[in-house]
Amino acid sequence: MVGVYTIEGNAGSPSQGRRSSYPLNSAYIKGYARPKYSNATTTIKANKSIDQVTQEVLNGLWGNGSERIQKLQSSGYNPDIVQNKVNDLINGVQRTEQTVTIGRQAKQWETGQNIHPSVIGKSFKVVKTKAVNKSDSKKSYLLVDGATYIGWLLEQDVDGFKRPQDAATLAPSAPKPEDKQEVKPEELKEQTVDVLINEVVVNGKHYKLVEE
Repeated sequence: MVGVYTIEGNAGSPSQGRRSSYPLNSAYIKGYARPKYSNATTTIKANKSIDQVTQEVLNGLWGNGSERIQKLQSSGYNPDIVQNKVNDLINGVQRTEQTVTIGRQAKQWETGQNIHPSVIGKSFKVVKTKAVNKSDSKKSYLLVDGATYIGWLLEQDVDGFKRPQDAATLAPSAPKPEDKQEVKPEELKEQTVDVLINEVVVNGKHYKLVEE
């Protein structure tokens, strides 16, 4: 039978939730309507900064685990970004605006893992630095891509890094004292002087050197 089918909360006797049906010409049917659904996606706008939400998370206002993730998503926040910010505060990491480019000479992260070729030549933000003493590096950089930590990059693997020995090779060397020769102008005026062992030749004439 063609009709109208409903799910009602107070149908029948005793009154309770149940399915009901009515013929199209039933006196109970007053009319028909179809909701006008929008095709637009509803966007939830976050009204607090990430720093504010991070502090609230640390204070326990957003719950834990899946509960926190659901609450953050429903309020318009990215749970991964918030969690990374929480980790930064816990570990004392201060984000900076510094960026470095991974050089083509880079093979391994400071922690020993191989560097994937896909990141070679790309630039990433630095979120933390630490002092090291490895090979030619005195510093290591913690790199981040968006909300994901990439790894610790040694100073020597940064694009454009110059090793100390390379810098020394490029720098002009200062002349040694023994390389300097001082000659008085009057000694060279209209004269050609050749210095030999135990004698001096001046204008083609040989003169023996005599010690006084």
